[in-house]
Order: sequence, then C-alpha cells, then structure tokens
Amino acid sequence: DDYAALQCLARAVGTRESVLVEAVGAAYRPELGGRVSALTGIPTVLAWENHERQWRGATYNEAAGTRAQDIERLYNDIDWSSVAEIARRYGINYIFIGSAEHRAYDSFGLDKFLRNLTLVCQSGDTMVFQVD
Repeated sequence: DDYAALQCLARAVGTRESVLVEAVGAAYRPELGGRVSALTGIPTVLAWENHERQWRGATYNEAAGTRAQDIERLYNDIDWSSVAEIARRYGINYIFIGSAEHRAYDSFGLDKFLRNLTLVCQSGDTMVFQVD
C-alpha cells in the first residue's frame, strides 16, 4: 500500500517543487521512516536523524532545531491550529500516512487529517493528504 501511494504521490507532484512530511526513521531502516522522500526525490522535513547528524556534526542541533519534535506533534496533536502552524513553518505540501506513521504515531491524532485536508492518494490504510 505504501508503494502504491508513493507512486501516486510522485505522479501528483510531477515536477512541482514540494515538501512532504513522513515518519522520522533510522538510517538503513527505511520501513521505519524516510522512505517516501528517498523513493520519490521529494524533500522531506526530516528523514533520518542519525544520518543527518553524521553529515552535519556539531552544526546538527542548530540546523535541525525542533524538526523531530514538530513532526511528532504534527502527527499526534489533535489541535488542528498547532498542525497548521507546523505545516506553514516548514512549507509542507503533502502529509504521508503509511505503515511507518501508523507504527510511530498515535492513530487518534491521525483522524484530524481526514477532517481538515484533501485526500489525494490512498491505497489500503496508506493515505496522502495535500495541505492547502
């Protein structure tokens, strides 16, 4: 389902510059997060913290800031205004909810996307929402 939804997302985005958000994963474990950006080439807010930390070294904390915590809040928080503020801050155009996101985040927090965003791709339990 994830693969079908990310293929749909890649077609929907085409050549337009976009930013997506997905689960933050661990390097060399794409099933835990960071796989959508890696497979589509669409930039993500943060894919693999430890990978980025290796590249940025001492500047990682300054460069990453609160990205990991903001992503967790975006998926888990039930307050839509908090989610909208995070989407604006990072210029997020698409929110991916697949197997990694279902494992990593509270499913109760995921319902808000159905109420507030446009569903652009779906395959089984995997969904992609467009941020207006």
